[in-house]
Amino acid sequence: TDITDAGSPRHWPEGSLTDTDYWIIDLGTDGGNIFAAEQIKKELVKLSMNTGDGRHPVIAPAVFDARVAKAFAEKSPEQYTPYLIPYGTLDDRFSCRNVFMSDVTADALESDRLYDRESHLERRKDEYAHWANIMRAVHAPYKLYAMGCLTNVDLNAPAPVRYRGVHRGIAPDDQAFVWMEHRRWAACLRARGFSLPTPEQHRRYFEQTGKHKDVDLLLHNCLVECSLRGKKLHGACGQDLSEFDALDLAAITAYRMTCAAGGEKETEEGLQEAEYKQYDEFCRDAAAQKLLESFSAADPKV
Repeated sequence: TDITDAGSPRHWPEGSLTDTDYWIIDLGTDGGNIFAAEQIKKELVKLSMNTGDGRHPVIAPAVFDARVAKAFAEKSPEQYTPYLIPYGTLDDRFSCRNVFMSDVTADALESDRLYDRESHLERRKDEYAHWANIMRAVHAPYKLYAMGCLTNVDLNAPAPVRYRGVHRGIAPDDQAFVWMEHRRWAACLRARGFSLPTPEQHRRYFEQTGKHKDVDLLLHNCLVECSLRGKKLHGACGQDLSEFDALDLAAITAYRMTCAAGGEKETEEGLQEAEYKQYDEFCRDAAAQKLLESFSAADPKV
């Protein structure tokens, strides 16, 4: 939910506080961002006292001044207090480590190879694919933490020492991981301005480009919800589609558009290959696999 009014959180839409786990604040000034972060924090603490759920949402205000950000981040978290993690400092924006993403490049390239072994060398020339895989690698520890695979997290400490590993097994096609990865990817794209095209927009740019996303217009047909049911697309040709979730329906629609454009017949095999959820599976995430393996090696008890 985008909220542009920096007024009291008490007047925000119902559910904005209770249903949000991660806040990004960028109102234009360091002072305004810090003030808004403190306001949200106070309301969240009061709500947590009422419910007793012990939640620790993350509040991330943009703070340009590195010294202010450091002082702000070093506040000791109290019980029920959200994590306050400033981002976007001058030091961070222009550090070679962050500009070139050197720490995660190898994992990003390996994830791209796992994504599509046949075309990954050609895909390296695709700017969208490159940064999508970089972000997948960057976000791996946060995703695993959200799934309960990493605990004892100090988000104010630098990676990787902020994490302590607890490895619960993740199957190669674990649907909870698929759901989490799709949510992460969708949030990442929406934060960069992407949105879901209307059916007419989708049809028009597909006719021109033959692709189901338009990077120039910031439109992507997969920006829809993914359920935990994990229903595969087997048997979707010619049958009632009411049982499929929005991501499955997006894959079916894209496949049918592609077949119609090429004058090809729809087949079960072709539909299975066109399924979107397979690309969100754990077996295709090199960074997440490497992270869990490193913790398992460091602590054989887990």
